[in-house]
Formats: sequence, C-alpha cells, structure tokens
Amino acid sequence: MSLSLNVKSPSGWSNGGYSDDPSNPDYGTHDWIAQHALDWLPTDEKQYIVDNFATYLYGTELPDNGGAADGIGDTTNHHVYFYADGSLQEDNSAVRASEEYQKALNFLINSDYANAAKFAGIMSHYIVDLSVFAHVMGEKTEWGAEVHHSDYEDYVNARTTAYSSSFDSYLIFDGALTELSAYDATINLGYDTTFDGDGDLTCVWMDANYDWSNPTFSNRCGESLNLAVNYLADVLHTLYQADPPLATDHIVINEIEQNPDGTDAGNEWVELYNPTASSVDLSSWTVSTTAGDTVTLTISAGATIQANGYYLVTYGSQWLDNEDESVILRDASSGVVDSTPSLSDTFNDGNSWQRYPNGQDTDSVADWEFRLSTKGASKGGEPTPSPSPSPSPSPSPSLSPSPPPEEPPTMMFIAIGIGAGAAIIIAIVIIFLKMRK
Repeated sequence: MSLSLNVKSPSGWSNGGYSDDPSNPDYGTHDWIAQHALDWLPTDEKQYIVDNFATYLYGTELPDNGGAADGIGDTTNHHVYFYADGSLQEDNSAVRASEEYQKALNFLINSDYANAAKFAGIMSHYIVDLSVFAHVMGEKTEWGAEVHHSDYEDYVNARTTAYSSSFDSYLIFDGALTELSAYDATINLGYDTTFDGDGDLTCVWMDANYDWSNPTFSNRCGESLNLAVNYLADVLHTLYQADPPLATDHIVINEIEQNPDGTDAGNEWVELYNPTASSVDLSSWTVSTTAGDTVTLTISAGATIQANGYYLVTYGSQWLDNEDESVILRDASSGVVDSTPSLSDTFNDGNSWQRYPNGQDTDSVADWEFRLSTKGASKGGEPTPSPSPSPSPSPSPSLSPSPPPEEPPTMMFIAIGIGAGAAIIIAIVIIFLKMRK
C-alpha cells in the first residue's frame, strides 16, 4: 500500500503533525514504520488493519496528541531507562505499549476491527519510540539528558513523509515472525538503542557524534529503524495469533511486595484485584502467610473491593518473609479463594512479584513475574508474555501451602477502587496474629 499525504510540523518520532481529519491522517515516521511492519505479515493477519488503514495510522499519533477528543498526550511515558549495568531502571513506555496491546486484543476478540486497528496503531507508538536514542536518555539516567532530540527526529521525518523513503534501503526482514509481547519488544528495542549489540554505537555515542554525513551514524539510525519495523511486525503477528486470555472470575492476590527498598516493617504489602464486573464484600476475609512465624490478617466488616479495583493490605510490622513465602486469601467462610506459589525476593528494591498479565490465574507459576512494582494499578500484559531482560528470581512451584494459625494485632488496609470516580478508602482493621518468635 502507498500513501502520499500532506506534512505538518513534526512532534517526536513524528506523524507529520496532528490530523485535522482522522480519515485522512497526516503521515510521518510513526506511520512509515507502522505501514512497513505490515509488509511482513501474512494477508490474513493484517487484513483487519488494511481494511481500517487510515484508523490504524491515525492511532499512531494519539500518544503524542493530547488535544484530540480521543487523544492521549502522555509524552512523559515514552521512555525506557536502563542503568549502566544493563538492569532496568524505568519501563514506562513498555507498560503503556502493553496496556494498549491488551485493548487492541480485546477489540479483536470482539470483532471490533476498526478499534482493534486503531489501538494497534496506538500501541506501535510506544514501541517504536524506543528506536530514538533520546527516548533512552534523560536527567535520571547515568549518561544524562540528550543534546540532540528534535533535530534528529525532524531529519528522519523529512525523509519519511510517504511509504517510499530513502530509508527503505535499511529495511530487511529478519526471516521469521516470532511471538513477542508488546512489553518485551519495547524493552528489547530500548536496550539495543541504549547499548548497541556490539557495545559501540550506544545512545551516548549517537548523541555525541551527531552527524548525518557520517555513514556510521546514519547507518546506525537505519539499523534502529529496521529493528523497530521487525519488532512491530512480530508484535502484530502475536496480537493476531493470541488466544483470548482466560477469564478470571474471582478475587486474586495480584501483587506482593515482600522486600521493599529500605526498611521492611510497615512497607510490605499484598495487593488484591477484582477482575469481575461487580464489587465484592471483603468483610471477615483473611490474608495469611505461611513462611516462618505465620501471620493471619482479618479484613473488617464493611470493606469492599470495587469491580476491576484493587485493595492493598499493609501492616505496621514486618510480616512477609523474603524467602519461600506463600500467601493465602480466604473468604468469610474460610474457603480458599486464591493462593500464591512460593515466592522469594532478596533484591531489596522496587521490584515485586505480580500476576502478569494483570489478574491472570491459571494455577501456574507462569502467571507470576518479577517486575517493577505497579502498586494499586494494572500490570498490563498479554496472554503469553516473554520474560523481560531484567534479573528475576525463580519461584518454587508450590501452589498449595499449608494453612496458618490465627491470633491478634492492628493493621491498615488501603482499598483502591477503579470506577467512574476512583476512591481511596483507608480503614483501620482489627486482625489476629500469632506473635513472631
């Protein structure tokens, strides 16, 4: 397919400006990447996008465009940062790509192909932005903020105002479509842009050696664009091939912070999630630990968790063991509602064990990943996520821990409900604890 469209002032990896008419979107680098990714997909996998092509391209501009009625404009989340040792520092763009992937998948499952194409375009933006070195640099990073950003993107955009471009010569299909989550595509692309496969043409090198007359510099740009197109093709392939995620019809233990950065006492928490369409009364439900000196916390009368909402369980003392900890959630009749595998966290940082994708419960350790904490919020994710490059411990496959005893102190629960108006309810709850030995 080929389009020749008007160009307006660019913004970011540009879309050629913001479209006055969504049915005839302006064209820039994001559109060029998104369109070329379709070249490597089988006809049946891309047909819903081809049939809604203008909507797909229009979607690619919405993450930058906060002024449109359906705009997003969350440009502060278009980055992934790494520490110099290669570990992940911030994964904002990857999380956003994952969230938009899930929306596209839901529309695809429900045969709403126009919205599926639109949100696939939105998702693509968060992935391919990471082929720009400026999106992996910043004041928070160990290499500091970039010098060249808009000038780099403007140069590329001026040469990608239509499907046929001088950068086409860099595009080479890697030979196979593979299953790749939106999250991991973003992380992997950001990692390559930051460090380069050979460790030579890093983001720092690109910023310090900005010179389009230098073939090494321009070829590195082409290499990054090619990688972005290949990764996006893989994600679109995965999106089409994905089975619908298994529906979870009960409250789940969704995330556990058992070893927070700094002092454990008062900073550990367990997040409950309600994936159902109705609020649930949590009165007299219990959350119990199983490792070491066990703890049972009882939720007070009147506590509820909203539909698609979160409920945080905290306590003023240390109550979650760092190693081989399993947590059990029981209802008011002492029936087991959910339990975790045996989890260990020895890293004392901002990562936590969490269900990924959000709320998935197949009674498997594969439901859990060790990731940057998303306390009281969606984890995002896809039905078949791949592991991220950040280090993570391996859980033991224990899904049936023995029940703990019961006895007293005082703790705090924080309920976070997601709905038309998000509300934060803090309730003081009387619980029972067996004192630690």
